[in-house]
Amino acid sequence: MTKTITLTAGIDTSKSKLDVGIHGQKRSETFENAQAGWGRLHAWLTSEGVSRVGIEATGGYERGVTRYLQNAGIEVVVLQPKQVKAFGQLHLRRAKSDRIDAFLIAACTYLLDAQNRMPPDPRFDALGDHLTYIEQIEEDMARFKTRLEHIGEARVRRTINADIARLAKRRDNELKRLQAALRAYRDLARRFDLVLSIPGIGARTTLSIVVRLPELGQISREQVASLAGLAPFVQQSGTWKGETHICGGRERLRRALYAASLPAAFHWNPALKALYARLTQRGKSHTSALVACARKLLIYANTVVSRGTPWVDEPSAA
Repeated sequence: MTKTITLTAGIDTSKSKLDVGIHGQKRSETFENAQAGWGRLHAWLTSEGVSRVGIEATGGYERGVTRYLQNAGIEVVVLQPKQVKAFGQLHLRRAKSDRIDAFLIAACTYLLDAQNRMPPDPRFDALGDHLTYIEQIEEDMARFKTRLEHIGEARVRRTINADIARLAKRRDNELKRLQAALRAYRDLARRFDLVLSIPGIGARTTLSIVVRLPELGQISREQVASLAGLAPFVQQSGTWKGETHICGGRERLRRALYAASLPAAFHWNPALKALYARLTQRGKSHTSALVACARKLLIYANTVVSRGTPWVDEPSAA
């Protein structure tokens, strides 16, 4: 039997340019990171017989070319920087340039299993950007409130309180716009209503879950917890056994779930009330118990979307 070889390229992305290298070959090119450059890149990849491309996530600079190539029928694998860095360390790569990084990304992509990857949903690009803007407004409000604690002059306090009120109004308006944009899609509106049916999850947290987790309802409970950075990982070596810790994942989603877990576990969700009490009685810290409640909230959300039915007050079934 012969193995089919897929010609793979790697793209090192910056704000203004794209450095591209083909795995197993010395051919490389540089293109402008703009619409015209993407067209020339696609033509070059096609002429070289490349059908699979790896690209490193770089804070959004990779999004345009990624969507362009995907729409043109080329398989694009978006890699996390940690993956590429670890791959380079594995192969003892110390030299660094844009061209070298492009070949490194190509080699890493070539060895990755392309199966079981969900196709991207471009609707979440704009929704995610809008939600990030709202979160940045909330971060500005928090900074103003912290500043207010250390200011005694009445005039300055009035100015800061006015700024906070202005930002709060802007945030509320943007939340309404984002929810309206999401509800324009029937499937996402249905997903939103299913998650909102869970006691302890309000509209604000529901937006974070639905927008930050396009995979919701299509993956297992273990996978969804890992994507949010809420899965506990064992720390053990030989006879030594350390504490389990959460790590990685989608930070903004994790923060939203953690913030929702406190009122949910203390007031709104009977299942989480029981879970929090059970964990603290066994000696778990307040923080550890809240992390477990946040994880459970996300598992509930994944379950109701997967089943396509709203929450019912039977936590054992979730």
